[in-house]
Amino acid sequence: MKLFVEKIFKSSSSKIPRKVRESFAKLFNNAKNPEWNDKQDHWEAIFYQDSHECIALFDLEGNLLERKTSINLTSVPQLIFEKVKLMGEMMNCIKITDGIISSYEIIYRDKDLKRHLVVFDSEGNLKIKKIL
Repeated sequence: MKLFVEKIFKSSSSKIPRKVRESFAKLFNNAKNPEWNDKQDHWEAIFYQDSHECIALFDLEGNLLERKTSINLTSVPQLIFEKVKLMGEMMNCIKITDGIISSYEIIYRDKDLKRHLVVFDSEGNLKIKKIL
């Protein structure tokens, strides 16, 4: 039984490649409670930074591939906020950046209380729309 419990709670941090650990520490030096997931061809860190939940994806060489940050609805760019407002009630937003391009993944609820996911680029162009 003890071995089973140890396997559940054992941190995989010892398996994280050194380059990934170093890159994470350099980019997110004030991260709180990082949790790591091995995704075979990349590593995912889930953590808190500046009171926001974040997810960072790294390749095996430690390069940051993507960062997702949960943001306050008041931080959504006005152009995007206005477009979503026409669709329904915005429930949450995640800002996604790959270091060059930013996008916004938003969940909103329509008048029939159905939840939808939309993704806008930083210029307000709708890239994805689907019912959840």
